[in-house]
Amino acid sequence: MAQSHEARYFYYHRFPSGEIGFLWQKEGLLALDISQLKMPVNQTSLLSLQGMPHGDGGFQWDNQDIDRDLNHRLATIWERDAKEIIDLSDLSGFSSHSNHSKHSKPTQRASSDGSERLIYQAISELSAYFAGTLQQFTIPLLLKGTPFQQKVWQTLITIPYGKVASYREVADMIGQSRATRAVGSANGKNPLPIIIPCHRVIASDGSLGGYSGGLMTKIALLEQEGFTIIAEKKRLRVVPRESVLFQE
Repeated sequence: MAQSHEARYFYYHRFPSGEIGFLWQKEGLLALDISQLKMPVNQTSLLSLQGMPHGDGGFQWDNQDIDRDLNHRLATIWERDAKEIIDLSDLSGFSSHSNHSKHSKPTQRASSDGSERLIYQAISELSAYFAGTLQQFTIPLLLKGTPFQQKVWQTLITIPYGKVASYREVADMIGQSRATRAVGSANGKNPLPIIIPCHRVIASDGSLGGYSGGLMTKIALLEQEGFTIIAEKKRLRVVPRESVLFQE
């Protein structure tokens, strides 16, 4: 596929639960950086986490799985071929949301080619999701990955809000039942977490599995969608309100 020469932009917006970075061009959203997201976890989950063994051989409940320099690295990578938007007041129609990014550089202005409409929609939809008033995203996406990764990501989008699927189920859904590990790898490389809901994929035994944005964020996102997290031995188990696993 030929590389796109469309103008790209990136912007870090501060939500109540932390900062999220957006990389986009007018045709669609390319990537999110959620490494600075700090969503609250309910007291029940915190008590479960604190009651579990940690350290050598135990569960790492303090979010050690996340690379704390990821936010800086993504901004550095993005600025190679994208213009940074410092303040949304530089874009028409969003002067009331003039939150500054910590990645301070001379302000760039997005052109009036429709690119600004996409970032407005992305911020609006994520705000509604965090407020509990949106369950399905409609923002246009531009997925860049291998054919296998794209097949997995498109399948993840079909897992509804408030449901979960196991890595094995996802492998079955794409017609490659032996590809459980590859599904996990594709999940870890998902460029659009939350919007492509890889947080809804868990292990077959009901335990959390991994999450590139950090397990505390995965717990918070699942709680946002109505799940409870309980401690069992050295694992955390996801307990849905109604069904255990998503059935197509």
